[in-house]
Amino acid sequence: MELFDKNISILDDHADQSEFEALKKKFSQYDPTYVFNGSASSRREPILNAYEKCAEYLDEDFCSQIRIPGKFIDRLWELQICLALLSNGHDIIKRTSGRDYARPDFCIKSSDGSNIWIEAVTADLDKHGIVPKKEEITSEPTVRTRNISDTLKNTSPRVTNSLVVKFLDKLPKYKNNPEFKENDHFIIALNNHKISHAKTGLKTEELVLYGMGLQWIKQSGESGRHFHWITEAEKQDGTKVDIEVALFHRPEYQELSAVISSDLWFDFGSDIESRISGSMNIYFNHNAKNILANNEIFFGNKYNMICEGDFCKLEKLQ
Repeated sequence: MELFDKNISILDDHADQSEFEALKKKFSQYDPTYVFNGSASSRREPILNAYEKCAEYLDEDFCSQIRIPGKFIDRLWELQICLALLSNGHDIIKRTSGRDYARPDFCIKSSDGSNIWIEAVTADLDKHGIVPKKEEITSEPTVRTRNISDTLKNTSPRVTNSLVVKFLDKLPKYKNNPEFKENDHFIIALNNHKISHAKTGLKTEELVLYGMGLQWIKQSGESGRHFHWITEAEKQDGTKVDIEVALFHRPEYQELSAVISSDLWFDFGSDIESRISGSMNIYFNHNAKNILANNEIFFGNKYNMICEGDFCKLEKLQ
C-alpha cells in the first residue's frame, strides 16, 4: 500500500481553498489532515521523502493507520522519531522476535550493547474537559489572560495520562518479548502538538516528570521552584481531581529511563531533519534503575536533575 492514496489529486499550493475542501469531502473516510497534506505538493513530497527513508522500520500497517481519522498526527510522530534516529547516526534494530510478541516502536543499541527501546505516543485533547479545545481562529484580535498555574492544571493530566498508560500498560507486555533484556532502557517519546496551544513552554514536562512547580522568591533574595507530588486539575465543569506528578521521583517509574517530548507535528523547511531533531527535548530519569547516559542519544535538548539531599536542580546538558 502507498502512503498517500493515489486517487488524491495533487494541487498547487496556490490552489483555491475550495479545491482542498472538495478533496476532504470526497475522501471523507480518511483523516482530513491526511487528505490535505497528501494533496498539497509542498507538504506531500517532504513527508514522502521521510517515509521512504523510514519505511523498513515502521509498522507494516503504517500506511493504513495514517489514513484513519484522528491518527495522522500520531503516525507522523513515529515518522519524526525514526527520521531523527537515522539522520543522527543511530542504527535502528529490526524485529527478531515473532509477531506474537509485543514490541516498542523502535530499538537502538547503547554503547555497552544493551537495547534502548523507544515507544511513541501522542497526548490527545481530554474528552472529559480538563484540556480546553483550541480556540477558533477569527479575524478579531483576542487577548489571553490564563495564569501559568491554570495552564499547568489543564495540560499536566494529559501528559501524565499519556505516559502512565504507555508505561504501566505496555511495558509489562514488552518485557515478555525475548528481545527485551533486564538491563535494557525504556524511553517514551511524547508528542504534545494536540495540546500545545494550552502549554506554557516546558513547564508542563518539568512538573510531570520532576515535580517542579512555579517559582518562589523570599525577601532575602533566596529563590527556587515549588515541589509537587500531586497537582490539582480542574475540569471545565468545575470538578477538581488530583493528578500524580514527579514521576521520575517515584520508585514505580524506575524502569522509565527517559522521556522525549516535542510540540512539533512535522516540518517542511529546507533542513527538515535538523529542525525536527532540534525540536525534541530529552529528559533523563535520575532515579532510573538502568541509568541512561546523555551521550547515548545523539540529538535534542537534554535535561537531567541533580539532587544533593533535599535540594534538586534541573540542568540543561551540553
